[in-house]
Amino acid sequence: MTVSFSHIRLFTAFVPALSILFLLSVVAVKVPGLFLGERFFRGGCWLQVVLAAAYAFLLCWKMQDICLRARWRRYSWLIFSFSFFGQLLLGIMCDSIFLLSGELHFPIPMMIIGGAVYRWEFGFMPLLLILTILLSGPAWCSHLCYFGALDNMAAGHLSLPPKPYKFLLPARYTILVLTVIVALVAKWSGLSYVVISGIVVLFGITGFFVMILSYKRHMMVHCSGYCPVGALVSLGKYISPFRFKINKEACTLCGACICRCRYGALSKAQIKTGKPGINCSYCGDCISACNHGALQYAFLNMNADHSQRIWLMIVITLQSCFLAIARV
Repeated sequence: MTVSFSHIRLFTAFVPALSILFLLSVVAVKVPGLFLGERFFRGGCWLQVVLAAAYAFLLCWKMQDICLRARWRRYSWLIFSFSFFGQLLLGIMCDSIFLLSGELHFPIPMMIIGGAVYRWEFGFMPLLLILTILLSGPAWCSHLCYFGALDNMAAGHLSLPPKPYKFLLPARYTILVLTVIVALVAKWSGLSYVVISGIVVLFGITGFFVMILSYKRHMMVHCSGYCPVGALVSLGKYISPFRFKINKEACTLCGACICRCRYGALSKAQIKTGKPGINCSYCGDCISACNHGALQYAFLNMNADHSQRIWLMIVITLQSCFLAIARV
């Protein structure tokens, strides 16, 4: 008995939808107040659970189509980012009910690292970051970061050829080290909350200005050269069993994929090695540009198609969960 592609596609889309129903139902029973809907009317959490599951099914169905993959990744990422920042603005300007804890925190990615070092403890966000890296490799930087979606939007349409800076890699790891050093100095020197807050806000505002370079160079300069979390993810992604590789036997070195990469992870020299650069976030935007099937996901000993479907199911499950309950 043969299984058609449509049946496989349908099954793949159902997996994250059912996973969302189970995971969020557990949260709804244990901590219903995490859901914004529950704060407005009794039982509102269950409406969010159903909507999140439907969203996961639709997204997984669409993203299995290679021709639609990049477009729907951008759509879903922007929905996630606008939802996050929209609730933040409503929490600041209208009512604290839109904030997760009712208190305002700094929604700046560097705080995941800087905050953990300063407090000398692994809180929820560092643990969540490590878990997502373990489950999905660098998907944090291509699907799950609210700042990354804005940088991706600033980089422009995939038809625009990127113009990478050579200093991006040294810059991002330098900033990662400086983030740790500044956090330690702030802790040991007893800097006031006002000074620390000023440093954090300045870092965040500077990040938005860096996105102007993303617009000019058609690549994600903020994510690839400024964000310390992105630097940590690029180093830590190897704890995940997922990989993204280039089949050198199938590759013709045509360079079509290079124009699709907004992370500066693909170049002629890098392609010849059989693997993308360390900045690769496994976003998959380059796959539709390759007519030879040379760009592939790898997971354990499975073939490329199965590996890609498993990765998609995990990432879409994570993003749908974050969309349903993630707020400042």
